[in-house]
Amino acid sequence: TWQSSGVASDFGFADGPLSGNETITRSTTTAEASAREAEAGTSTFTNVEFSFDVQRSVNAVHVEMGSYVRYVDSNNYLRLFLTWNPGVISFGISKKTLGTVVLLKSVKQSSYPPLSGLTAGTWYRCRVVAFASGNGVATLSIADTGATIAALPFFTSELATGGTLASGKNRIFDQISATGAAGTRYYDNIYAATPTAEPTVCYPSQSIEFRHDSTLREMAE
Repeated sequence: TWQSSGVASDFGFADGPLSGNETITRSTTTAEASAREAEAGTSTFTNVEFSFDVQRSVNAVHVEMGSYVRYVDSNNYLRLFLTWNPGVISFGISKKTLGTVVLLKSVKQSSYPPLSGLTAGTWYRCRVVAFASGNGVATLSIADTGATIAALPFFTSELATGGTLASGKNRIFDQISATGAAGTRYYDNIYAATPTAEPTVCYPSQSIEFRHDSTLREMAE
């Protein structure tokens, strides 16, 4: 089920640039005051893994692409973003609760060289995993090889059970921030599921001890 926040042509369906596979596209070139969104299904998740692949046809333009995870409404959601402006690329994760935006973690091209390698014509995978504990991780990778470009672990209590973002839906978004020859943005392999259970390091009522030469963890009898 796809629902666009703008006109019907905002997110279209077209063959991919090389494979011919059907993709979701946007080719808007006019600066926009707000992002255009598409809802990825009607299911609501608590523990969630949400990812999508994205490719740009040209490098030079101001565009931001990403996803809303645990989306409750326009004032409450977790937000992964890939901002791709000429010479200024950033990747990060933020939250919006009760209308207030807080940046949780991000990297910028100026201080994180791996982002300088992003180029048009390559598929990149943006992925968020969020657990009911409040822990999560946002990753950017090369879709074809799986090579990780950035991995950003984060925590926010709003994601935990009983929090404002304890559950919600998933969306992708696309926004042009300056008028120009934006080319086409291709979106593919949109995926939402319950992830593998979060690894547990130490259970309640047990202890763990870290030493310079070993680690001791109390085990249940």
